[in-house]
Amino acid sequence: MKKYVNTVSKKRMITNSIKINDEYFNVGVLIKEDPLFIWNAIHTIGSRHSLDRTTYHILKSTILKINPELVKDVEKKKSEIEMMAYNKKTTQKLLEAIKNNEIDKPGCRFRSLTNLQN
Repeated sequence: MKKYVNTVSKKRMITNSIKINDEYFNVGVLIKEDPLFIWNAIHTIGSRHSLDRTTYHILKSTILKINPELVKDVEKKKSEIEMMAYNKKTTQKLLEAIKNNEIDKPGCRFRSLTNLQN
C-alpha cells in the first residue's frame, strides 16, 4: 500500500481536524454528533473550510435526513453561480466576436439581428 507523505491540501478528510472559531474539531465526530455546526461553518459567506468529496457526501446525506431545505438552498445558490459564470463567458465570447468582425461568418455561433428574417 502506498503511503502519501507531505501532501498539502485544503480539503479535509473524515479523519482530519478542522479549526472553527479557534477550536479544533475532528471532522468525523462533528458529522456524527453535530452535522449542522460543520454544515453552517462550510456554507457561510467567506468560509475557507472545505471537505473532500466522500466526506462532503457523507455530510450532505446526513443533512438531507435532518433538514433537506438546507441542501436545496445550497444547490440553488450553486446553480445560480454557475449560470452567472456561463453568462459571463458567453458575453466575453460575443464581445470578442464583435471586435474581430466574426459575426455572421461561418463557424461563428452569433448572428446579427438585422440579417434575421421572420
